[in-house]
Amino acid sequence: MPFERLQPLPCAGSGTGPDPGPGPDPGPGPDPGPGPGPGGLGLDVEAVVLCDLLPDGSVAGHVLLEPVYDAETGVRTSTRVTDLATGSPYTPQGVLGPCQPSAGAGEGTGCAATLKRCRCDDTDGDGIADASFTELWCVPADGSPARLLLTYSGDDPSTVYEPVSPVACDAGTTPLPQVTGVRAFRTVLGPGTRWNLATAAGAAPQSVTATALDSAAAQVETGNGVSVLAAGETTTWSVLKDHDHILHPPLIITAQAGRVAVTWTEEVSS
Repeated sequence: MPFERLQPLPCAGSGTGPDPGPGPDPGPGPDPGPGPGPGGLGLDVEAVVLCDLLPDGSVAGHVLLEPVYDAETGVRTSTRVTDLATGSPYTPQGVLGPCQPSAGAGEGTGCAATLKRCRCDDTDGDGIADASFTELWCVPADGSPARLLLTYSGDDPSTVYEPVSPVACDAGTTPLPQVTGVRAFRTVLGPGTRWNLATAAGAAPQSVTATALDSAAAQVETGNGVSVLAAGETTTWSVLKDHDHILHPPLIITAQAGRVAVTWTEEVSS
C-alpha cells in the first residue's frame, strides 16, 4: 500500500497571487518516497494523511499529520495532528498508520497522494479577491476521482475556512499603468572633443540639442553625412512622440575651435 504523502505547494499569505487553475484530477501514481528535511528555516516540507486504526482493524478517523518547525532555527519542535473531517486537533484512539483502500468497488478510503491548492475568496461581494485559503485534495489509491478533503486558513488545517465566493486571485485587479517621463542632461564640449549619441546617451534618447559657443563653428555627423554647426547656431533633433520611440544614431557632435553645449533627454519609467 503506498504511503500517503502531501506534496506542498507555495501558498500566498494574501489574495494577490495568481489562481492555480482547475482543481486537481490526477490518476493514482507511485509513492514519491520519503521527503527531505526542512531544507530551509521554518519550512514544513511534508505532511501525511493517516488512518487511526483500532485493534479490531476498523478505522476511527482520518488525520493529517504535519511536522512543525521553529521559524528561526529550522528545528522540528512538534507534530500537529488534525482531524480531516472537522479540521480540529485530533487525539488518536488507536495506532496511526497508512489507510487501506476500500475492499469494495467505488471510492476508496485511502489516498495515493494528497495535494494542496491555494485559492482566493471574495468575502464582501465586490468582485475583488480579498482573502486566501488552502484546499486539501485526496488522490484516491483506487483510481476514483480526486476529492476535496478540507479547506482551511493559512498553514493550519485546524483553522477551518468556509469560502464565501471563490474567485481567481487576480480578480478585480487592474494593473497599474506604466508611467513614463524624460530626464534631462547637459554637457559642454571643450575644443577638439566630441559627443556621440550611441555611447553618451542611454537606451531611449528622446531629443538632442547642440549650440555652438565662443563664436566658433562645430562639426555634426548625422545619418546623411557631415555638416557644419555655424557659430551661435542651435539645432535640435527629437522623436515624434506619437510615432517614434527613440532617437537613433548616428549623431556625433565635435567641437572645433570653440566650445559646444549639448543637452539631451532620455525616457525613464517610474
